Amino acid sequence: MDDDKGSGEPSIRRSKRLEDRSRIPSEDSSDKRGKKRKISNTSSPEHQSKYKLRKFLRSTSPSFPSTSRAGSTLGNVNKSLSSDPSQSTASPRSATSPSRSSTLKAEPDAGSSAGPSAMSTTNPTESSDDNMNNPEDDIARLQNLLEARGVPPHVLTSFGSRMHLFLNRSSSTMSHAQQLLGKLQSKQETQQLDACVELCQMLVMGNEETLAGFPVRQSVPLLINLLSAEDNMHLMLQACRALTYIMESLPRSTSYVVEAVPHLLLKLKSIQCMDVAEQALAALDMLSKKHAKSILHSGGLSACLCFIDFFSLNAQRSALNITANCCQVVTSNDGHLFMESIPVLISKLNTQDKKLLESCCLTFSRLVEQLKSSPAMLMELCKDGLITNLQQLLLVGSASVMTTNVFTMVLRILSTVFRYCTSLTTEFIKQDASGTIRSLLVGNKTPVEIGLTLTLLHRSSNELFEILCLCAELLPQLPKYGVFSVDNLISGNDEEKHRQWFYRDTSREGEPWQSFSKAENKIITASCDSGESDVVLAMKVNSNVAADFTLDLSTMKMENEETGEMYDITSSRKKTFIPELLHSTSKEKEKEDCRLTLLNDEPALYDELCQTMLLLLFEVYRSSATPNVRYKCLHCLLRIIYHSRPDSIKSIAELLPLSSTVAGMLTSQDSRLVIYGLQLSEILMKKQPVVFAVYFKREGVMHAVKKILAESSSMPGRSNIESVSITSSSTVSEKIRSFVGSPPRSAIVLPPIVSEQRSNFENEMRTTRARAKEATKSGEAGSSAPESSDSSYSKRFESVWRKRRKPTTLKKKPNKHKLGSCPSPPSALSPSPPSKDDLQQWVRHQADKFCQKYLSEETEQTSSPTVLDILSNAVNQLSSITDTRDSETPLKQIKSLLLDTSRDTDRDVTVTSSADASVGGTLSSFELLHAGLIETLLKFLTPQPSDRETDVLQRIIKLLEVFVFNSKNEFEPTPYSALFNKVQQCLSQIEHFPVKVNDGLGESLSKVSSTYQIKCLFRKHPDNSSSSIRQWGSGTVKVDPLAYVQALEKYLLSRGYCRNDEDEDAESSEVSEEEDRIVSRQQPSPTRHRLTLTINNHPLPYNMTMYQAIKKYGTHTRLDDEAHPASHSAVWHNIHTIVYKAYECTDRVRSSAVKMVDEEPPPSSLLEKLSLTSPMVLDSYKGIKVIQLLHILHTISHEWCLLLKTDDYNNPILKPSLLVNQQIAAKVERQLQDPLVIMTSEYPKWFVPLPYYTPFLFPFHIRLELLHATAFDRDRALQRIVDTHPELSAGSEGRTGVRLDKDKRCVDRDSVFAQGRGIMTELAASTSLLEVYYVGEVGTGLGPTLEFYTLLSHAFQQSSLGMWRENGSYTANGKTYVSAPNGFYPRAVSQADSPELSKLCDDFTYLGRVLGKALIDNRILDITFSEPFYRWLLGTHEKMGLAAIRDIDEVLHSSLKQVEIFALKKEAVFKQEDLTAERKESLIAQITDDNGATLEDLCLDFVLPGTDIELTAGGQNVPLTIDNVEEYLCAVVNYTLREGVRKQMEALRYGFSLVMPLSNLQLFYANEMSQLLCGTGGGNWTEEELSTTLQPDHGYTASSSAVKHLIQVMTEFGPKEQRAFLKFVTGCPRLPVGGFKSLHPRLTVVKKSVDGPPDSYLPSVMTCVNYLKLPDYTCPQSLRSKLLVAISEGQNSFHLS
Repeated sequence: MDDDKGSGEPSIRRSKRLEDRSRIPSEDSSDKRGKKRKISNTSSPEHQSKYKLRKFLRSTSPSFPSTSRAGSTLGNVNKSLSSDPSQSTASPRSATSPSRSSTLKAEPDAGSSAGPSAMSTTNPTESSDDNMNNPEDDIARLQNLLEARGVPPHVLTSFGSRMHLFLNRSSSTMSHAQQLLGKLQSKQETQQLDACVELCQMLVMGNEETLAGFPVRQSVPLLINLLSAEDNMHLMLQACRALTYIMESLPRSTSYVVEAVPHLLLKLKSIQCMDVAEQALAALDMLSKKHAKSILHSGGLSACLCFIDFFSLNAQRSALNITANCCQVVTSNDGHLFMESIPVLISKLNTQDKKLLESCCLTFSRLVEQLKSSPAMLMELCKDGLITNLQQLLLVGSASVMTTNVFTMVLRILSTVFRYCTSLTTEFIKQDASGTIRSLLVGNKTPVEIGLTLTLLHRSSNELFEILCLCAELLPQLPKYGVFSVDNLISGNDEEKHRQWFYRDTSREGEPWQSFSKAENKIITASCDSGESDVVLAMKVNSNVAADFTLDLSTMKMENEETGEMYDITSSRKKTFIPELLHSTSKEKEKEDCRLTLLNDEPALYDELCQTMLLLLFEVYRSSATPNVRYKCLHCLLRIIYHSRPDSIKSIAELLPLSSTVAGMLTSQDSRLVIYGLQLSEILMKKQPVVFAVYFKREGVMHAVKKILAESSSMPGRSNIESVSITSSSTVSEKIRSFVGSPPRSAIVLPPIVSEQRSNFENEMRTTRARAKEATKSGEAGSSAPESSDSSYSKRFESVWRKRRKPTTLKKKPNKHKLGSCPSPPSALSPSPPSKDDLQQWVRHQADKFCQKYLSEETEQTSSPTVLDILSNAVNQLSSITDTRDSETPLKQIKSLLLDTSRDTDRDVTVTSSADASVGGTLSSFELLHAGLIETLLKFLTPQPSDRETDVLQRIIKLLEVFVFNSKNEFEPTPYSALFNKVQQCLSQIEHFPVKVNDGLGESLSKVSSTYQIKCLFRKHPDNSSSSIRQWGSGTVKVDPLAYVQALEKYLLSRGYCRNDEDEDAESSEVSEEEDRIVSRQQPSPTRHRLTLTINNHPLPYNMTMYQAIKKYGTHTRLDDEAHPASHSAVWHNIHTIVYKAYECTDRVRSSAVKMVDEEPPPSSLLEKLSLTSPMVLDSYKGIKVIQLLHILHTISHEWCLLLKTDDYNNPILKPSLLVNQQIAAKVERQLQDPLVIMTSEYPKWFVPLPYYTPFLFPFHIRLELLHATAFDRDRALQRIVDTHPELSAGSEGRTGVRLDKDKRCVDRDSVFAQGRGIMTELAASTSLLEVYYVGEVGTGLGPTLEFYTLLSHAFQQSSLGMWRENGSYTANGKTYVSAPNGFYPRAVSQADSPELSKLCDDFTYLGRVLGKALIDNRILDITFSEPFYRWLLGTHEKMGLAAIRDIDEVLHSSLKQVEIFALKKEAVFKQEDLTAERKESLIAQITDDNGATLEDLCLDFVLPGTDIELTAGGQNVPLTIDNVEEYLCAVVNYTLREGVRKQMEALRYGFSLVMPLSNLQLFYANEMSQLLCGTGGGNWTEEELSTTLQPDHGYTASSSAVKHLIQVMTEFGPKEQRAFLKFVTGCPRLPVGGFKSLHPRLTVVKKSVDGPPDSYLPSVMTCVNYLKLPDYTCPQSLRSKLLVAISEGQNSFHLS
């Protein structure tokens, strides 16, 4: 291991290091105070009194006159207790007290951050001396004052000693500071310089507590004067440092230091000393956080950016931070202050520094947000190539620089600019916008070809959402009338879904309102709704360190508990809402949408863009489960279709499955999807009524619309809409009026498709042509114009929305129900939120209107049968057969319908190809469901009670003969694939598996870990009289939701609440209020319990997590199992009382272990698999019959070779690309990205059973993530989230809440195998992470541990162990190893008890432990096992046949195949029915091979080849003949694959089960296990792969020559060099699944600084973080030679370099 991360890493300022060192004790003490307040806020009366005292001292003043000295003393004391940043007359609280105000105004000390206007001319020395003479008198006066106010005397006594210490320390600090001020006023520069240096030392070692009373007000002007000493650079530098350190140590002093802004900027405009300029930037950086407007109006942007290229990296970061903060307060009138700096900022978009790029993008983001109301300013902002540079940044940005935050920020900038300035949008479209979108979603600009499978790049939900926002802004907007009038209701509903809270710093002028996070919003809202007045939150405001903030909901103020800073807070639903928070709809807009002009002028360019976006949008919609992403996809789709020409719509219908997608949306339980489906249906029917009238009938769109009407008409309790009068002149029919009422407030639940009778559908089919012609005659075909005036219902909704936007309230009628769910305060600025009733009414009306337009009562009889008729007839025949031979005819009819791509029932509409029936021909999934084919095939392919044992096998063989083989008996899997694909489409259309998605697109893991804590209060059991049990004497305790109950017991025991004579330490332990969090997540270990913990008299199991315990036994209303854990507010907000008592043997605490997966072995035979029913938990979900049929079809696809007795062992019928269901897989992947669901294990009920039942529906990487999330402990699951989704840990500063316990072990390299056996035996049941280091080596961490597993893997391959079947051997390092080209498989041995067998079983048990530990620790083994080996591990070994021999011994397989020829010829003779028995025997006796040899000529007997093991009793004396050839083949195969290795493999399975259950492996197949345990081997390393996965850092960029040379050399490596390089860099010669992109941490190349020519030095590595430290070699040849030398010399050792 190497301890040096590269010389290019920026250094930290000395002042910062000193400050951190000096603040360690003070931060600890402040943490103690913060935690005490957090606890006492809920329980302790004494601490409540202290809190009220602080509040009282800030908000009141003495009602009696006091002397000047008393007033000053009170001011000093109040400053130590109060955290109010403004104690002057400008303070809102002090303004109510004239006497208090005047006293504070005369106070000379500035430790309490009064404003600059409060500065006094009082002599500082005289005043301060008077204030610090007698601290005892000050304490006495304070106590008298508090007693006069009614405060209990013991309150001051409890912290009196601390007050003494504070006053004495304050006095000494004040005295020393006054002496330094006197020296600063000296006229000798030497004394001034010494005073500055000493002042800096005092400030850098101090903090707010030690520097209380420091005279900031007097020192700042003196330091500003010293900044003007142009002839003394050292003096200027020290003065500038002193100003910076004042702000660092006393954050509230910035209101005084702001006067230095012009002087600091002057040092940047004319640089005389670079150190002074950079120190000025550091000071301005701190000032810009609160006084950005002062810097902006002083010309700060141009001054900071003028010479930015000459500054150091840290100084450049400061300059851009200042710029970003200033841009937060710019307005459209400030263009002259920042426009000249835009070219400099644009040039910085090409930087390779991550922080610089983030600050630069943040600057532009804030600028665009502030200027979006002025298109002219946006045009001016982008005139220097901003759009082009941002576009280039998205396309070629390095992964090491382009973080998720920067990526989404750039996309948001572009989408905001294009939304408010459409002329820039047209320019972007002309600059290959299609290629940009393709590159963002697919990874290259190659045009998307129709029919090819698209592979989207892995993007987070946030990234996808922002990309879709950009796509939407490239298209013209939708109108606000007609079918789109409901969009106002949708947007209004979203805005008011949750109350939004905001805060603003009262001390910063012009400060914009900042919003709380979603989690904080929920906590504040819940507290407000429950009537609480105070809320304590841990937040990060203007700092990277979280601090406690107290929110007073009665005064709408927020206070920082540590610094005393005050903030205003407000709510989006309060009557006094701030206008700045609203997104005004009356802002300046362009008169003309340039996108529409481009659509008319250049239709070809627009069509190319739309075609590209359509294909990509459908793929994103299909593969995403995040609601907001899917909504945005549909919104973009609506924009495209609405503005497309009718002929383009027809082309779209041939490309994409529009009709089936719309049908799926209309059957969804999501009301927004139903609305989007109705809008799409209306537009498509207007554009192309003839085409879509057919598609909509065939795919079930018309049926779904009628179902909506039928369901809504049966809803009871409908009422009229209040405040909306419908005049008699309305053109709405009486039938529509019947649907206008208010239904119940339940969600829209649409009925299942399969329940509808077929007759209604047939009638709809026969009216297709008549209605299409009628629609064409009425002029609606191809029209995109607004709806006619008879759309009174839509107008009515528009009027309702307009009335709600007005400031006046609506008139109320008596005894009528309101539209909203509950009354809300009238507000001129926030309209009342629309309810679900509004959306339901619109859905019913639109469905009725759609039916009246396109489903009239006229029917036209036709004699030709429909597709549904033909399919139903075939299904009825298939379901009624009694003889398997009769099933051929209906099966062939079904096959012909699946493959028919030209036939259509409508004579006037010939559909040759349609995306709605792509693989499955014209047979739609809707027709397949309604014909009952699913149930019939399910019954046909599964054993029935009346069946004989072979009946179902014969039916399956008949299915294979029809769907897999053609008339020439040739293998043709297309029909079978078409059937499987159509059943897949049925599942995608009707499944509604719920996903527990938290609000928003994802929260960081650190925020989730810090936000969701359980509040517990301990109480001693009242009936427990034992003297050894103490009463709880503290307040509430925050408990990690994943902490086990045993951790709470340990917490109480460690603090002495259960004394024992044996535990002397516990006797003297005291309760510490500092430890107010229980976070232990270790698995409960067997131990002797001493306490029983109960909730509501329910004993808690020790192995149950606290979240599970609270949810199961806590006092709250019943929680919804399908809701997201974040919505269980009672768990997070309530205080849960836990009662403890002495443990008694009679206390029966049951285990909470719940088996998520069945522990029974998997079925081995085909009949067992076909009879395997789905888990009961899935039976309640819609589409379970479809899932069961898919399971059976997949089983037949894999086992067909056994049925037909062919040798196609690894040749399944179905291709892997057809197996995965992207829609359901996307839901699982989205659920796996939610940290809170993973933390609490609150998955949906279907989430785990479905992948275990049908793993083929999910790609390998999703099943791998599912294994890590559900099979291992929660900390490993959370760590996996951090590794695979870095965006979830963004902003956590390395603190993600993951606490993996590590077990470090020292190993001798010469005895790895022996010591590893003991380690694996000890840690088999432990959840600790194994970490290894070696004797005599200092390196530790990931690299040595990976090498330990590599060494173990090699040790298991030694020939001396006798474990494996040998196909050769080789020698390395003086040892002989087994060679197994096709993978290792156990050596068949006699199963009789013997020492040899016992030793083999021990070794295989050891190997099983290693496999399990490597899997659970996510380590890679360097060993290759054969597929039959993995079949044993999975329990599917019983069905292996002769073909499996090929995977372990090709020579033996070839020999057995020669013997099998005789058996096949013998079987062929027996099948000839026209021969007599004598003739058959004669022919069989004459059977020879191709060379004319008989079976007897082979001279074989019943002994296992290559051994002396007899296959039968006396096998050595039983020769192989034509009569017993079948028995011989079966015996050899059985003993080689099963019986001869049974005890060894059972020992392996046992060893693995000691680490983790074998049932968890049911997620995978045998051919996938090698990737799971051993990663990936060699392969070609391409330049494209390496350039995207290699991360240059600390001196190197992607364009550095050394990085390019390294990539070139790596692409030239052979397999051996690849393995050596990987072992050198990572410790393992293999890569994980996914290659370099799956390395965690990523492979990073940093610059190695050397003293001399770089070609003379070798590279070094840090294997624990995958760091390659590479000198800047001059050429690729030199790099290659030095790298190979380092690889060769650096093996098998870990030292510091």
